[in-house]
Amino acid sequence: MDVVSKGEFARLSNVSPGRVSQWISEGKLSGAALVGSGRTARINVAEARRQLRQKLDISQRLGNGLDTDLGADSPADPAPATGGEAASRAKPPGIDYEIKREKLEAMRRAKRREEEESRARAGVYTRTEDVARSARSMVSTIMSGFEGGLAQFADAIAAKFDVPKRDVLHLLRAEYRTVRQKMAAAQRRALANLPVHVDDPVEDVEPVE
Repeated sequence: MDVVSKGEFARLSNVSPGRVSQWISEGKLSGAALVGSGRTARINVAEARRQLRQKLDISQRLGNGLDTDLGADSPADPAPATGGEAASRAKPPGIDYEIKREKLEAMRRAKRREEEESRARAGVYTRTEDVARSARSMVSTIMSGFEGGLAQFADAIAAKFDVPKRDVLHLLRAEYRTVRQKMAAAQRRALANLPVHVDDPVEDVEPVE
């Protein structure tokens, strides 16, 4: 049985001595984990680690620092086992594995956020609303320009075929309105199907062993 001082246990666990005192005052270390009492109490390392693994959840471990070391979740050097016995001894990943996974996910989120912000500043990303507004404005400008040219078209047709310009212009405007309505409906459908978000994969952070 390894019994060490509170300061030494803090060093082994990669936390401050004050954190160990806090664990004791909060009852996270008690009973068989303590040898003696008061300021001179010493720590039974194996029992203390067992109690802390049971009583500290992942968020608390993260709050203590990602380097907090509470030892393995199972005894070292277990007896060899095969077949069904090995399967029965299998355990889910321990709390240290969960903390490493949380740390890796945080690194990935930070990298994705940094990459997205960089691309946004470079103009790679645009808001769907802005794209839709720009498209509507551009189409409206083109259609208005075309409509303004109908009188010129009517002049040319009337002169070519010797027909009244007024009749030609009336016919052109009627046909133009039909075409414009069809184009407007097609544009609305296209803009309605424009995705709000577009996936843009960002290279993941490689896990560090």
